[in-house]
Parts: sequence; structure tokens; C-alpha cells
Amino acid sequence: MFDRLPLELQFAVFAFLQPPIAIPKFTFVPTYGDLRSVSQTCKQCRGAVLRYLRSRVSLCRQYEAQQLKEDGDKLAEHLWDAWRTDVKELEVHSSMCLDDIVSKFGNVASVTILGGPGKMGSCFSIPSGLEHLALSLQHQRITCDGRTRLRRLDIVINADIEPSTLDDLTWCCRLQELNVMASDSTNLLRHEPLMLVLPSFNHLEKLTLRKYNYSKVTSAGGHYTRMFAEDSFRILNSLRLKELSLDLIHLRGDDINWVESGPVRADRPRLTLTIVQPTVESLWDDRDSIPLLFAMRSLSRGYRVVSLKHPYGLQTQTQLRTPTMNMYSLGYNSELEVEDFQLMRAWETVDDEILRQEMEGDHKELCSWQRVRGSSPTYRTWSLFKVERGSGGTNETIIKMIGESDNTLDFWSTETVLSNVAKHSIERKKTSLWD
Repeated sequence: MFDRLPLELQFAVFAFLQPPIAIPKFTFVPTYGDLRSVSQTCKQCRGAVLRYLRSRVSLCRQYEAQQLKEDGDKLAEHLWDAWRTDVKELEVHSSMCLDDIVSKFGNVASVTILGGPGKMGSCFSIPSGLEHLALSLQHQRITCDGRTRLRRLDIVINADIEPSTLDDLTWCCRLQELNVMASDSTNLLRHEPLMLVLPSFNHLEKLTLRKYNYSKVTSAGGHYTRMFAEDSFRILNSLRLKELSLDLIHLRGDDINWVESGPVRADRPRLTLTIVQPTVESLWDDRDSIPLLFAMRSLSRGYRVVSLKHPYGLQTQTQLRTPTMNMYSLGYNSELEVEDFQLMRAWETVDDEILRQEMEGDHKELCSWQRVRGSSPTYRTWSLFKVERGSGGTNETIIKMIGESDNTLDFWSTETVLSNVAKHSIERKKTSLWD
């Protein structure tokens, strides 16, 4: 009976299997699981899911927690003839002959390069049809001829990166989304070579500045020139972003100067601001709320910050105690234009450990962005709030919870891809035991 159902209904059933059909864009998909078993039951089911399974291929691992393999060239040769037109998203190791492999898969739209320094040479030439690229610029450089259709670029950098490597990015003139993660203590908001290249992207709509190592960001050190935060915000205000994501720790610092004066753009676009602090915190105090407030005030000269997002359970056990409400309680509500905000409720740290054990144990088909059966009800669930301001001359501000959502695919797409590239690009020193 099942094989007589329309294809749309079959896919509705397959959505409950692993790996899930609804997944974050450009993220890793295990090569086995329930869907692979379905493909082995009958010819019709195989035809229904095989093209989906073939659309995302990794040449360096079978599951996310696996150590990278460097023999993907042999696997690529095996797949070229049968899969070359089906593969849309390709994950490769930096030691492979990348230009040659990517060119063989003619319809590939996304390439993710994992690993440290490899034999690929100094540059990776971006194919004209590529729409997404993720790599570490600590080990590779990119080139293109200006005709590239690249829309999204995910890169990992550190303090030692050459400014000329970042200058190469200006050829990606059609870029709409740039996601950057620092693999060390670099404060990306103060990284002058990076900030100076941003105005080259005339079509940029989304910008993410994150860090992989969650230790304290240092404002000194490294070989890059530090930019005043005031100048960084002026550059951000000159763009026409729709989404901006920053680590909260980038906004802290006694030497940060905010944009207190200057012209206000007449046609300020609406902006969604995401503030990330990847730890389960206690109550937010003035040390957290005030830097966020001043950042919003600096951005208000170029944007209307109408939406806030706070991932990773930033509020405490008190459901309605949020950083946004802290700012309103400080008396700044007349300056803010926030209409709604979203946050992930706080969860137990054991939730992350349960997921890690499942991924490394009997459920290797799980991915780092998923929930598991034993997760807390609030684990990675967005709470949605609406801000209503008083009318008739009153200054009262009312914040209402309007619902919940677990649809965080866009956030986890950026988070997972950057974290995977950073994780596998960091060179770990061997102990004397293995030397």
C-alpha cells in the first residue's frame, strides 16, 4: 500500500526518519541511517530517497563525530560516473586535489573544505556556478574571475592571517551572506583588515562575526591592526544589512568607543540583531546589558533594530527575565525600536552531554544541531516575545510571550558549518607520547 501513495505523502513519512529531510542548509548529512535502509527495500522507495541521499556527499567522513579521512580521492573516482549530476553539496578534505574534484561534479552548488594545511596548493579557484563555500583562510586562499555566483561565504580566520588574503574576497562582488569565525582570541569587531573589506560587498545582507574558542577575547596581540569599535560601527552602518550576528564578548571592553554622534541615515533599513553567548549564564547584569544597549544605539544611526535574538539560553530560571527587559528596566525604552525578540530558554548542561554521547555511541546518524529523545523540553527551543509600547502619552512597555518555536534551521546552518570548519582547521600539537 505504501508504494501506491503519492510521492509527496511518502516524503511526509520519510520526514520522521534519520537523517531528517528538513535540515539546516549546507550542513553535514550522515551517509547511513533510516533513509538508507528505506532505499534498500524496493525500487520505488529507492528512487524516492536516493536522489536526496546523493545530493549531499562527504568525501572525508561518514558521520559528524568521525575523525576526518584523507583518502577521499578514491571515493570521488568511484562516484563520478553515477553521481556526478546528483551531487549538489560536497564536503572534502583539504589534502585532496580540490580544483580537479569539484570540477568533476558539474552541478555542485556548495563546497565545504575541512582540515588543516594540505597539498591543494596556495589557492582554490571558485567555480562560476558555486553558490556556497566554507573553508579556513588560515590554510587556503581563494581566487575567482569576478563572474562567480557565490552568495554565501563561511570562513575561519585568526590573528595571523595576511591582509592580502582578505583582499582576495573582494572578487566575490555578489556575496549576500558572509559568516566569519575566529579560531583564536581575535576580536573580529576590531579586526581592521576584515572590517575594511566589508564595503566591497554591495549586496551583503547578512553578516556574522563569531569566535570558536570561547575564552576571553583579547583586544591586543596578533599581527593585525586593531580598529576602534567606533569606526567599525560606522562601517557597519554604511552597509545595508538585514541580519547581523555578534558574540556578546566582542562588545565588552573598557576601551570600546561607541558612535555617539554623526549623521543618521534617512532611509534606515530594518535590522535583526543576534547576540550570541554560547554558555548557560545566570542573570544578566549591567556588564552585559549596557554594552548591548550602546551597540544598539550605535547601530541606530544606520538601522532600525526592530528584532533581537538571543541563542543558547541566555536568560535564567526566571522565564521573563531577559537582557532586553533589563535594558527596558534601565529606563532606555524610549530609545529602543525593538518590536519583537526571540531567545532560547536556559537548559541543563547535561543536555549537550547526552547529545554528544549519542553521536559518539549507538546513534552516529545524529548531528550536532539536533535534539534527542532525552533532551529537556526547553532544549534549543525559541521563545517568542512581542514588545508593545504604551499609547496616549504613557511610557509603559508591555512584553508578551506569544509562542514557541523549534525552527532554528537558519541559525544552526551558520553555527554548525563554522564550528566544523574551525574544529578541523586547528592544528593540535602531539604529545611526546605519540611523537
